Amino acid sequence: MLNSDLSGQVAVVTGGAGVLGSAMAKGLASAGVKVAILSRTASKVEAVVAQIEEMGGTAMAVSYTHLTLPTKRIV
Repeated sequence: MLNSDLSGQVAVVTGGAGVLGSAMAKGLASAGVKVAILSRTASKVEAVVAQIEEMGGTAMAVSYTHLTLPTKRIV
């Protein structure tokens, strides 16, 4: 059986405001993980954080509008 007590661990969930991402974030939080949730839509990601906090978990919202890629190719 898998260890479902992940207390003290930290996870970053990208796309965390979507259906699958929010389910993963909530599942991790219910196992004691502190979750940073990234999404392009601030209002949606904040709603997921509120749901996690209501269930007693710890989460933070990070919203972004674009990703800046490096100008040099990294090999």
